[in-house]
Amino acid sequence: DNTDVLNLWLAQNAGANASDNCGSVTWSNNFSSLSTGCNPTTNITFTATDACGLTDSTSASFTIIDTMPPIILTAADTLYLECDSLGNYPSLTQWIDNQGNATATDNCSSLSWSNNFSMIDCSDTINIVEFMASDACANTSTTSGVIVITNTVGTHQIPNNHEFTFLSAHPNPFRNNAQISFKLSKPSKLKITFFNAQGMVIKRIKQHFGQGINHIILSKNDIHETGFLFYTIEAASFSYFGKLVFIK
Repeated sequence: DNTDVLNLWLAQNAGANASDNCGSVTWSNNFSSLSTGCNPTTNITFTATDACGLTDSTSASFTIIDTMPPIILTAADTLYLECDSLGNYPSLTQWIDNQGNATATDNCSSLSWSNNFSMIDCSDTINIVEFMASDACANTSTTSGVIVITNTVGTHQIPNNHEFTFLSAHPNPFRNNAQISFKLSKPSKLKITFFNAQGMVIKRIKQHFGQGINHIILSKNDIHETGFLFYTIEAASFSYFGKLVFIK
């Protein structure tokens, strides 16, 4: 809406008033175009002219203050990475260079991207990477991508004997409680860990689960902020990675 605000401001002579003892006054200004850059300021001279062509002038400035962060159009996605002696660094490098395939836009300026990636920790099932979009005025927006360490690229780490079968995560997105359901072919001791988008653990469950269908509940009382949540279900012979979205 900057254009509408500018046009009204020009039409009102930036709030200036003038009078003349001999006749009416007409106004003009020397505005041609807005300045560019971060928080651009355009100086404009307003001239009051009487019927005899005599003039007086006053100056004012129009400044656009950019406080709006970039808009994330596409959130960073998940990269499934095989972490072994063969290496998978070309795909990792491409994913990092492409901001985890995230996209963003800004109404006032071009964008630059940065991230907090340092190295892969193959001992962790998931690695959280934050990508930051910055505009020319240092307003920023972030989106979190996830690197999942797997045995087979592009798939969850699930054993061939089908010890574990994921059934559902419902509802997703959720407001109150989310129920995660899975099936075990035999009793197993599982470690279930929930993370927020910054990789911080928000809940951890360690217990024995019986053969057949099992359920676990994530309550809104366990969560302090809306957005993406991630979880892993791990046993000695398998692990599973999933994603939830919590909304208020």
